[in-house]
Amino acid sequence: GHKKSLLTSWVMLELAKQGRVAVASMEMPPAVTLKRMASMVFARTSQFSDYLQFEKWYGEKICVYDQLDMVPAERILGFINYCATELKCRHIFIDSLTKLGIAKDDMNSEKVLVDRLQWAAKTLDVGIHLVCHMRKPADEKHPRMPTRYTIRGAGEISDLADNVFICHCDKQKDDVAEKDARGAHLTEQEIEIMKKPDLYLRIDKQRNATWEGTIALWHRNNQFKAHDTGEIFRFDHVTGK
Repeated sequence: GHKKSLLTSWVMLELAKQGRVAVASMEMPPAVTLKRMASMVFARTSQFSDYLQFEKWYGEKICVYDQLDMVPAERILGFINYCATELKCRHIFIDSLTKLGIAKDDMNSEKVLVDRLQWAAKTLDVGIHLVCHMRKPADEKHPRMPTRYTIRGAGEISDLADNVFICHCDKQKDDVAEKDARGAHLTEQEIEIMKKPDLYLRIDKQRNATWEGTIALWHRNNQFKAHDTGEIFRFDHVTGK
């Protein structure tokens, strides 16, 4: 519930401008994945004409793996190889580690998988983006900002990764926003909470760059913005590419 998949879709759209991308999202049908991306491009609930225009712009740039439920890790590695060598994709997204058929207590298999993903990224010269989940916080209602050390599973997930990006929603603001949507009266404190960002993107590790820190984001009209009413957030501002 921290908008990981939403932000990942936004990043894919940005990177698709630079070259072909692929996504294996085993929790969502391909049509839903593409529908959500189209709504981001047009900053609204998409109409039929939007889908036609979206296909014209992105039809040859985004490849979606038509597979739901669990997919064995070996098959995902084959998918990555095919996307890189045959489809010439520059970035490949796997959403998520939980859907790769590894038992939650089998940390050695997670370590081996992430090691092979790192090898594939370097050997095939592609960016591989693996979506993971965090351990449940002690206070689920208002959790603290997590770090790479609270990723659920083997510690090698973050140790072996070149970059670690963490999505963290302000759940307190979500509660107040729900109250506001019902038309309920907000206290002065709640009005101040509503001014806070919707999402924080924490760059917790960059092996080949010096900057680490947190970026505040607002989710407006299906798009992510760097200010409440201002500039649209561009992923390449983070990577420097």
